[in-house]
Amino acid sequence: MKRHNKRNVYILLAFVMLVAFVIALYCIYNKTILTIDEPASLSESNCRQYYGWFNYPETGWLTKESWNNLIVTDHPFDFANVFYNMSCDNHPVLYHSIIHFMYSLVPYTYSMWPALIPNLISYMISGLAIFFISNHLTKNGYASVMITAFYLFNPYIINNMLLIRMYMMTEMFVTVFTLLAVRIVSNNKNIWNYIFLCIITTCGCLSHYFFYFAMAFISIMVAIYLI
Repeated sequence: MKRHNKRNVYILLAFVMLVAFVIALYCIYNKTILTIDEPASLSESNCRQYYGWFNYPETGWLTKESWNNLIVTDHPFDFANVFYNMSCDNHPVLYHSIIHFMYSLVPYTYSMWPALIPNLISYMISGLAIFFISNHLTKNGYASVMITAFYLFNPYIINNMLLIRMYMMTEMFVTVFTLLAVRIVSNNKNIWNYIFLCIITTCGCLSHYFFYFAMAFISIMVAIYLI
């Protein structure tokens, strides 16, 4: 890619990322309800001695008292409690530990922002990973920006980012894992690719068990190619 073309591509990429960031902020600002498993994510991250599924009040709406059971109050940075809560469930601990950390920074705060900021960061990093994967495979910067835009502006991806669950974070680890795998295929002598791969693999395995399937499939493809 010529220097001026490369500069134009990165300017266009920065514009796409900025628009995606603004849209994400707008969607987060307008999120007003918790659905499906989201209360469970917060209760497992922040409640003391979580003994089961979160139950909605009879009205079906979360009251201030209900919220009080989902946020950090008198036990910030109590990660031992997070580990105990997750021992009663079947999910790894990384996501819930991060959520507990975010709420520990702002105890007694009735807000969904601490839970959605990690999703926003994961969403943006995933977009960057998609760009570099596409650029590596297509060798076409403008096409890669278009692919990135299709990803970032996909309503399903945005909805996934707004869901207070570990799926957006897991998606980030999968895309970064894929990027590192592609780089290893092209240059398997760079030790840093393997170091970062080990870190991302560990984090991905601690985020959700779906990561194992993606990791296995991608690893098999890379192994076959390198044979």
